Amino acid sequence: MKKIFFIILSCFIMLNFASCAGIFDTPASLMSTPKGSGDLVEIEEILESSHSGFEFSYPTGGEYRNAVMIKDFDSDGNREAIAFYQTTENTSITIHFCVLDKKNDEWKIKFDSALSGIGIDRVETADICADKSNEILVGCKLNNTTEQELNIYKMDKKGVQLLTQERYTDFCVCDLGASDKEQIAIFKLGSQSAVASQETDNSAIKNTASAKLISFSYQNDSIPFALGSANFDTNVISFSKIAVAPISNNQNGIFVDANIGEDSMITEVFYYDQTIKALFYDKRNNSTKLTERYSLIESRDINSDGKIEIPKTYLCNGYNEEMEYSDRVYFTEWYSLENKKLQKRVASGFLNGNDNYFISTPDSWLGNVTAKKNSDSRERIICEWDFTNQTFGDEIFRIKVFYKSDYSSEDDFIKIASDEEDVYTVKINKKYQGKYKVKVDDIKKQFVLI
Repeated sequence: MKKIFFIILSCFIMLNFASCAGIFDTPASLMSTPKGSGDLVEIEEILESSHSGFEFSYPTGGEYRNAVMIKDFDSDGNREAIAFYQTTENTSITIHFCVLDKKNDEWKIKFDSALSGIGIDRVETADICADKSNEILVGCKLNNTTEQELNIYKMDKKGVQLLTQERYTDFCVCDLGASDKEQIAIFKLGSQSAVASQETDNSAIKNTASAKLISFSYQNDSIPFALGSANFDTNVISFSKIAVAPISNNQNGIFVDANIGEDSMITEVFYYDQTIKALFYDKRNNSTKLTERYSLIESRDINSDGKIEIPKTYLCNGYNEEMEYSDRVYFTEWYSLENKKLQKRVASGFLNGNDNYFISTPDSWLGNVTAKKNSDSRERIICEWDFTNQTFGDEIFRIKVFYKSDYSSEDDFIKIASDEEDVYTVKINKKYQGKYKVKVDDIKKQFVLI
């Protein structure tokens, strides 16, 4: 029954999605175009006949969510297949990384290796050896909740070889200018430990969480070597987002948003200058105070200039830190790096992370204009702050997001933007005559989808 279902589904995919890399792909993870669904059927049959308790295993993170990837990885003119699967013997589950070659119209197993761990975290490909072939980076989930294992495989005429294994909490492929090859940045967290308290007989939990960045390049013999390491703020407890972007005209950096508390965050920027360096880290107190903020607003390219800006956030009037984080509204300023210094403010205004938009505002609005939120109706109401009564004042305008199927152009809400699913609208309070009065055209210029 399983085979029949598999073949029917394969045919359906072949007819409707001829450009797909395989039936195990999500749209974001397409890598190549198999010549037919027979490739996938044959690969499954080979693996299933070779192992008892066979079941495909899927990466749970990253761009590629394939169980099977088909591509010319080693640039020899022929396609190879990479398959991730698990086998069960008694109650023991083993995760496998398998490479298959197709010769004389027949797939054959070229390499099969058992991986450490309980599943596939993520898979990436990159030419880290600069030999015009893709190395395969396989992250494996371990029982440890903070550390995972990165396996880096090289595929060439000699076969498939494991270049290195590294423990990580997160990683990224980057080009920091450290060599003529791409590098790999490895991020790791520390752990909490109990230390004896001098005041009491009880143990106090000291947060020793830290992270080191290690970048790798490769010599001609494909032996990895470390290019250096750097420390994080010791209060870091998790990583939120990692992105590579320019920090100057000729240099890239790695922007890491990291949580240092339940509702607080820092941004650290790592770059290469003879070794890996952390731009904002203060080794005198082992912290990153310059970008610390009591919100979970991440850095991003807020003005579409190809650079990443770092936020500085303020609680809007009408809100306090005792409120649930989801109920708060922040006013956000965005700063870009100029000559490795955080000094140029490029935008300020209100960010709606739930509906993914930003409204830029004049500087004079900070402290004088606030916002009310209604997540259920997907509305943000921008209004004056009534300093006399210490409450929300007159409404200036409101932004409302509709599902496309629910929006009618006859509504009082005027369309200012849209995407595949939503329509973003504004409704101006025509009765408002204060000094922060705006027009629809003003909002259109100030509104940005993120």
